[in-house]
Amino acid sequence: MTSLLLTLFLAGNAETALRIYDDDGDGALSAAECPDAELFRKIDADGDGKATLAELEAFYGEAKAAPKPEPKKEEPAKKPEAKSEAAPKLPPRTVKDQVKDFFERFDANKDGKISKEEFRAGAEVFERYDKNRNGSLHEREVEAYLEDRLAEAKRAPRPDNFMELFDQNRDGKVTRKEYDGPRAFFRMYDHDKDDVVTEEEINRPPDAMAMAMDPARMAADGPTPLPKRTLFERYDKDGDGRITLEELGGAENVLQRLDRNGDGVLAGAEAR
Repeated sequence: MTSLLLTLFLAGNAETALRIYDDDGDGALSAAECPDAELFRKIDADGDGKATLAELEAFYGEAKAAPKPEPKKEEPAKKPEAKSEAAPKLPPRTVKDQVKDFFERFDANKDGKISKEEFRAGAEVFERYDKNRNGSLHEREVEAYLEDRLAEAKRAPRPDNFMELFDQNRDGKVTRKEYDGPRAFFRMYDHDKDDVVTEEEINRPPDAMAMAMDPARMAADGPTPLPKRTLFERYDKDGDGRITLEELGGAENVLQRLDRNGDGVLAGAEAR
């Protein structure tokens, strides 16, 4: 009898064996319920006296491999947010700002006044603005000097000082609202006619309108920050071999860029 039960047991599968031989219906086989004591010890892997369905499946070779955890999907790396390359807008550059810069540049002894030697833009100009004739320029006198230079430069802006003169918020472009110079110059540089002049537009070759306005000058130089003619040929009006801030039309940015020895004028190789 036992041999027949054992044969039937061995011929089945885990679920069938459990259904047939689990007399007490507790979901597992005891030693008494299994047809062979030696076989039961092999099935009862943990030796707790109960052959569970899992242990029967292992005996019949039906145990299913534990499901492998699904590989964790990696979140795509977030691209760093592109930083804006646009330069932050700065406060408008006022005449007061320029006066402060002027004193920082030329007041060598930091006594709050500019002497004739420190001024270095020509004795004649110095005398014109030294209203109280005390031999030095004070803040208000320097302010008057810069206001005059600014007004003169705005009457005939050039490619090399256009942004310095009119880019009030210093964002790299000049809008129609910011511009307060002659209308013809704005039209000349506003190539795409969108009422905004950019650095790129200033550096473009001359257009037909520019050539019509001043063909000789535009043919020689074009609207570029660095003229093709030497600075002496263009700006040294009195022929003394030096270019002063006044002769540059008040373009301090140009003077500062080229004045290597910091003496307030361009001379020698500085203007070649």
